[in-house]
Amino acid sequence: MLVDLLTYAKVIPAMNQIELHPYNAQQRMVEYCKYENIAVTAYSPLGSPGTREDDEPVLIEDPRVLAVAKKHGKSAAQILIRWAMQRGTVAIPKSVNPENIKNNFNVFDFKLSEEEMQRLVASAKLSTPSKLSAVEKEIERIAGLPENSVMIV
Repeated sequence: MLVDLLTYAKVIPAMNQIELHPYNAQQRMVEYCKYENIAVTAYSPLGSPGTREDDEPVLIEDPRVLAVAKKHGKSAAQILIRWAMQRGTVAIPKSVNPENIKNNFNVFDFKLSEEEMQRLVASAKLSTPSKLSAVEKEIERIAGLPENSVMIV
């Protein structure tokens, strides 16, 4: 849809808000948006524990996320927010708990290593079946890329 929109839009979108977290990293969409100078906002950066199927894993309980959190002395939520930020995306976690909201801001005093960034995405590949979104498939089709390829911008 975004690719189609850009073919006729008189005003280019400034932001694309998509579900984005290690279990749904949407790498091709993020790269495409960067290529088109469209910022990306990650909604549900902590996963979607309330809307998942019973057999799907819970991202903030993933052992690999928890291991990185322990290493940095941070919560799983803080690790996932930092992961989104280091990718150059905007994270908007949802919480009604004042303590969690406060803690969600404490992500500027540490940095994840490249290995940790990759490990978080790798955990998603091990924990969830590979699902190429319809948008990513459309980008590949319109851009003439081979199926399941990685767009490098």
